[in-house]
Amino acid sequence: MVFENINYDEFQAMIRCNPYVLLLDIRSREDYMECRYPGSINIPLPCLLSRINTIASYKDCQVIVFCDYGHHSGTACQLLYSQGFTNLFNLQGGIDNIL
Repeated sequence: MVFENINYDEFQAMIRCNPYVLLLDIRSREDYMECRYPGSINIPLPCLLSRINTIASYKDCQVIVFCDYGHHSGTACQLLYSQGFTNLFNLQGGIDNIL
């Protein structure tokens, strides 16, 4: 499996236990500026491959990817996997599930 789907409780447990987890928000910059999860990094999905070097140091870390509702983040996980990321998690329900 390329990535694992996680729910809100699993998300909370992961960020509590691992200070090095990357929280990757793939929504548009405008949506991110309007409402964001503390500590998350914003790379909109259409820019993900062109900006992959900005998160390359996280290749071996846990990466939790989220969008608005959890639909596009699966696509982002597949793109990240194709670039060598292997510890990928898709937040079911997206940011609406955690805020």
